[in-house]
Amino acid sequence: MSSAPAAAQTARERARTARVDALLAQAERAAAAGRAPRALAPLRRAIATAPSDARAPLRLAELLLPDRVDARAAAPTAAMQRDAAEARRVLETWLATDPQDPAVRRRASAMRWWAAAIAEEHGAAIDGVTREAGLQDDAAASALRRLAALAIVRDDLGGARRALEAARRAMPQDTDVLAELATVALAQGRASEAVTLFEAVVARRPGDLEALRDVAGARLAAGDAASAARTLESVARQLPTSGEVRLELARARLEAGDREGGITAAREALALAADDDAEPAIVLGQALAAAGRDDEARRALEDALRRRPGSPRATEALRALRNP
Repeated sequence: MSSAPAAAQTARERARTARVDALLAQAERAAAAGRAPRALAPLRRAIATAPSDARAPLRLAELLLPDRVDARAAAPTAAMQRDAAEARRVLETWLATDPQDPAVRRRASAMRWWAAAIAEEHGAAIDGVTREAGLQDDAAASALRRLAALAIVRDDLGGARRALEAARRAMPQDTDVLAELATVALAQGRASEAVTLFEAVVARRPGDLEALRDVAGARLAAGDAASAARTLESVARQLPTSGEVRLELARARLEAGDREGGITAAREALALAADDDAEPAIVLGQALAAAGRDDEARRALEDALRRRPGSPRATEALRALRNP
């Protein structure tokens, strides 16, 4: 007799699981067919059938929330905000069931704060993830990086910095976090801090040429053009076919007062440039003009206009050369 209630309970649980599985399958068929709105109703029914099952709440939130940081996420419509508010409610209701799987719980919490950032504002979401973040918490760091990106497209560099500093505490060894924090520091005019951060990235990623270019750019912004040029010379030797690196080197050398070196690097960049790329010719013209070689500078700027007719920068540089 005592086993009968247990057997009945087991049968009910199996039936409930089968019902949820069927609803999830129905939702996935709709989503796979490009009809995501039709996936929502079965997911809502699955949540009502088994409130403690994580699958339906997480999938519903995925479908309701934007999956990338873009102009739509930066300025969500009223409909997007309603969807995000629903996603947040669903996730918070599921989290209130005290789920035991820590990985799933972290994922749901990160999505809950992303929903809050879309439905309301990102500052409170940054604070929420920061409060919950632990040490070596990759999920929290990822969530904070996405919130930082959202803050940037919403013109809130201070919020982005706060999010990335929290991400750094969560994952101190993550070089992507350091690089993004350095980029924000540079945008805020904190060039010296950006140099230090980018140098920390290079120390952890030796041989990363893109990281070295970032260091050079930060050094140039910090007023250390000579050091920036030396760094770019090293990169250029390892990237013999990169016109972009040579153009950066030309600018750094000119900033450092090395006109002849700037001319050489600009000529190398021009030799590697596409036919419609006017920038190397403009920089070459500027370098030649700075060296007092006006006739050569004029020819370089005229070449820039052939490459990009009507280029404002080339036109202005040529006008300045003709009317010193």
